[in-house]
Parts: sequence; C-alpha cells; structure tokens
Amino acid sequence: MAIKLTTGDISRIIDLLNMSYENGKLAKPDFPSTVGQNLGVNFEEPRYTPMQEYIDSNTPAPAEGQEGRLKISPIDALQTPTVCLRISRAVEWIHHGLPDELVRTCLPAEVKKYSGYGYDVEAHEGSIQTNVRNVSNRTIDRAFVLGAWYFQKNISQKGLLTAFSSKKVKDYIEYIMGPIKPEHILFLFKDSWDAVSFPFLFHEGVRKKATEEAIRVELKRYITITAGVLVYDIFRFCLQIPSKIPAENYDIRAGRDKVAANYRMMPTWGPLSEVNKGIGRLPASARFDMKERVTKSKKTSSNVKTSNLPDAEGW
Repeated sequence: MAIKLTTGDISRIIDLLNMSYENGKLAKPDFPSTVGQNLGVNFEEPRYTPMQEYIDSNTPAPAEGQEGRLKISPIDALQTPTVCLRISRAVEWIHHGLPDELVRTCLPAEVKKYSGYGYDVEAHEGSIQTNVRNVSNRTIDRAFVLGAWYFQKNISQKGLLTAFSSKKVKDYIEYIMGPIKPEHILFLFKDSWDAVSFPFLFHEGVRKKATEEAIRVELKRYITITAGVLVYDIFRFCLQIPSKIPAENYDIRAGRDKVAANYRMMPTWGPLSEVNKGIGRLPASARFDMKERVTKSKKTSSNVKTSNLPDAEGW
C-alpha cells in the first residue's frame, strides 16, 4: 500500500521531531566513528573466529552425579560469566530474542555439566534472559534516535517520497537502506559488538576464503536490512500523526510496543527468514573474551535520554 505524504503531513512530522528534541523526548544521535575499525580495502582482512569456538569451550563433558555442584538457595546471587552473556548477545543479534532451545547454550559450563534443574540454573537463566531483554530494549531505543534523525533529514527528499508512493514495502526498505552507513549500524546495535565482529562484517575487501566471504556478505545484508526495517517501523508506527491530533499533543513513543513486536518477529520475515541463523558460524568479536569494563554514566536531566545508551527498560 502506497504511503501518501502531503505537504501538511511533512510539516507536522518535522514539527513533531523538532518539539521532541526541544522537550527532551528525543536525543540527537552521537554516531561513533568507524575510522579506528580499519575497514578500508587496504587494511588486512579481520580474522574470522567462528562463535563455535567459544560455544565449544563453554560445553563441558557431563558430570556423573551431583557431587561438586554449588549448593545455593533461591535468594543467593550468582555472577554469570562474561562469555555466557556475550554468547547470549550473539543469539539476540541474529534471533532478536532468546529462543528456548538456545538458553542452555548460554549457560555457564560449571552449571550445565550437571543434570537436573536447580537454583543455580534458574539464577543464570534469569541473568541471561535479562541481558537479552535489555539489549533488545536498548536497540529499540536507539532505533528511535536513528529513525527520528533519518526522517528529519530525509522526509522532504523527492527520492523518499517517490519510494513511498510505491505499493511495495520492499521499495520503502531498500530506499531507506541506501543512506544507512556503517557508523549508523555501529550505533544502532552497539550492545552486540563485543560479541559479534563489526570489522569482519564491514571490512571493504573481498575475503580470501570464499566460504568466509559468503558468510560476511549474508550477515552484512541481514543486519543492514534489519536496520532499514527498524527505521521504517519508526516512521510507520511513531511518526504518522493522525490528522485530528495536533503535533504538540502526539506521543512520539506511542507506537514503541509495535516497533518492538515487529523487531522480535523480523527474523522470520522475507529475506531475513532465509538467512542461516546458526550461532556457531557468527564471527566472534576480537573483544569476546575480554573482561567487561564497568563505567559510571554521567548524570543527565531526568527527562533526557542519552543517545548512546538509552534506558535498559525502554521508554
């Protein structure tokens, strides 16, 4: 179905975005530079480390009996290893959630070598599920930031209006994908790049091994389409203001749940459904086995969302 935007529609969207920036409901994006990523064709191709190497190292031989298993109660806190959290972020990156059949893959080796479901499994499952949920929520929040920036910049462009006059959603998405650059994707999926290798995907050279190049091309297209659909969904669910509602009375975040629901379902649609979603073949980040640094965030006004790390629980 074609999207018809009148001059009045465009004016109202621009007014809405300007007001949202002014009142702190939207943050201006702070896109990270990709200069230090060494993506140019003249740089050496990034190493390909299949995620399976980390999955295998986190997969122990089964233990006989329960001797040696940590005895904990429901109120005891356990710290889930960084490698497990990063495996779960890789799962979220490709599945946009945590499928039941992959929960055990993310559990610590010291827990899953034992049979049976105990409080230790419950504690780590809770930590991993919270981690995945927070990554998804922050991705949706950054999609708002990216989408608002994109449409403020492009809403009046003739090319966009022509693309939106098409009856095919595919045409909308492909047009939106055009101006999306690596730094936008680096920003949008910020939480995932300590798990999945951004340089592997966006290095500009053709890889020496055809099998690795096929993986790179497929996954790069996958994440670029995902970004394009997210930006489109921000327009579709959050920027089309009903004609009877003044722009100043419209809640730009009212459609957030629909954006999030579509994000969860996206891997099962169209060309994204055809992508091999095996976790083991994903390119692991060079930072995968590094310890996470804990940093204190700077204080900001209570009604302003920072563009690089939105509220983990969503808006």
